[in-house]
Amino acid sequence: NSGEMKVKFSYKTSSFAPKPPLIGLRFKFDKEFNDFSYVALGPKDNYVDRYKGQKYGLYNSRATDEFVPYSIPQECGNHLFTKEVNIPMGEKTFSVYSLDKTFSFKYLPYNEFEMENAERVEDLPPSRFNYLTIHSATKGVGGDDSWGAPVHKKYRLKNRIYSQKFIIKIH
Repeated sequence: NSGEMKVKFSYKTSSFAPKPPLIGLRFKFDKEFNDFSYVALGPKDNYVDRYKGQKYGLYNSRATDEFVPYSIPQECGNHLFTKEVNIPMGEKTFSVYSLDKTFSFKYLPYNEFEMENAERVEDLPPSRFNYLTIHSATKGVGGDDSWGAPVHKKYRLKNRIYSQKFIIKIH
């Protein structure tokens, strides 16, 4: 009745399966809800192995502006150490607030599967939705050189339980 919901999720990685690149929850929004604000590192996207040049603060952006049109679609738009994300939806706002620890997030016009399945940016389908992904954990991006260097071991996900708590509020 309050328009507020507490969310707690956890995921245990397996020593027998490859580690996922991220662990989190994704929410789908109508494309018309493009604007958003956040309190986190910004304004450019940042990752556990690439964030030193970003500043912590309150930022405004658009899902379409967060997408980086690399010639081969790939990971982009992540923001670390997030305390809140707000997506205006007409007269209401969808908000996510961190509880016990900060999270990372991205808000993009494509989901991970659409980007992974496109060989070139031109192969991406017309965007019909925006996707908010709240991450408990993400791996780094690697690429210390232009020849596809892997992510350093300390920036990969480990065998453990990853968890996150946050509040979703519609107000």
